[in-house]
This record gives sequence, structure tokens and C-alpha cells, in this order.
Amino acid sequence: MNKENKKYRNKKVIGRLIFLILYSAFLITISIFLITSNFNPVIVILIVVFLFLLVLGPVINGIQKTIYSRTFLDKKGKTKTGYQEYKELLQKEKEIEPKELKFDTNINLNFKYKKPLIRKCKNCGMTLVSHVKKCPNCGEKLSY
Repeated sequence: MNKENKKYRNKKVIGRLIFLILYSAFLITISIFLITSNFNPVIVILIVVFLFLLVLGPVINGIQKTIYSRTFLDKKGKTKTGYQEYKELLQKEKEIEPKELKFDTNINLNFKYKKPLIRKCKNCGMTLVSHVKKCPNCGEKLSY
């Protein structure tokens, strides 16, 4: 590491320590104010610890970009990912040619259709469901 990076890191660490000290002083004053306002001390301690831990993580680790923003660069991104380069290479190599449609001249249209879901009685003309074997209106047996 060069000297400039070390100086930058030292300034960053010192700035974080100063922020933590000021923030902890702020939390102590809030806790004193809440205790003097007749709040339950257990609840005050829980609130102060929660607020302290809420800020402690980003201060220690630093505020980082999300995984999504690190994975998928903006369109203004400086570099292309390997996948984007590979995709462009494939698009250049492949030229999509329309395929010719080939028709089979030996088409056989002799096939049986499915059994219809609804049919009519031959005697009275009542509309019936296909699984009925006897017409409920006239009593004639149905065959299909």
C-alpha cells in the first residue's frame, strides 16, 4: 500500500471513531432524558441498545453498495461484464436466417374426433351431457 491509501484509511478510521463517540454521547443524553421522564429503565436500555446497534454496523463496515448494484452495472458502467461480451460475440457470429417451411404432401385427414361433451337426444331433442346413457325426458337409450 502506498502512503496516500494509508493516510486515507487513517482519516476514515478516525472519522468513524469520532462519530461513534458523538453518537454514544447523544444516546446517553436521550437515555437520561427518558429516565427522568419516568420511563421504565429496562425499556430505555432496550431502546438505547437498539439505536446503538442500528448505527454500529454501517459505521464499522462502511456503507457499501448493495449486492444487486455491484452485480449489475448501470448502462453508464465503465466496464462490461464477461457475460455481456460473450453475448455480443454470439450475436455477431450468429446470423438468424429464416427457416424454410416444408409441407408434407402425404397428409391423411381420416381420423376420429373426440367424443363431444354435449349431444341431443334423437327422439325428443333434449340437450344432454355425453356421459348420460338414458334420456331423462323421454326414457330412450342413447348410443354413441
